[in-house]
Amino acid sequence: MPRHIKTLIVVPENNSTMEPEISALCPALAPLTVARVKRPPRTLLLEDLPAYAEATLEAVRPFAAKPWDLVIYGCTAAGFLGGPDSNARMVESLRERTRAPVVSTAGAMVDVLREAGVSETAVVTPYLQPVNDGLRNYLETSGIRVETLNSFFCKTTAELGAITED
Repeated sequence: MPRHIKTLIVVPENNSTMEPEISALCPALAPLTVARVKRPPRTLLLEDLPAYAEATLEAVRPFAAKPWDLVIYGCTAAGFLGGPDSNARMVESLRERTRAPVVSTAGAMVDVLREAGVSETAVVTPYLQPVNDGLRNYLETSGIRVETLNSFFCKTTAELGAITED
């Protein structure tokens, strides 16, 4: 029987998909512990990042003393908005707080695309233009050209949650 990998995921407070998706895709990580980050009721903007970074570290504070095998920073829009350097700083801050290996969804996306040899891509997001611009910049700074980027342009977290598979 595979050993359980003690995993903390850090997600925006409105995220309802990452926990069940990771549990289904990676059963060795289940059950997951979730740290929920307080956020504005609209999609994040660049000017929100300093407060969001503080809220992220506050969200992990109750879990920091526990022994983790893995921490997943699942605040994707925040990772895009701040760019690769800002995302790397948050990953490092979380690593220092939890004393565990930390991966981020934004960083993992680039790692997977590079591993697959992708140098240009087409993207669909639920985000408003500032996050889409951040995503484009994140990818292009990482050496991946964005050929096409389209969006649902969700203005609120409720709109984000209302997107269905169809």
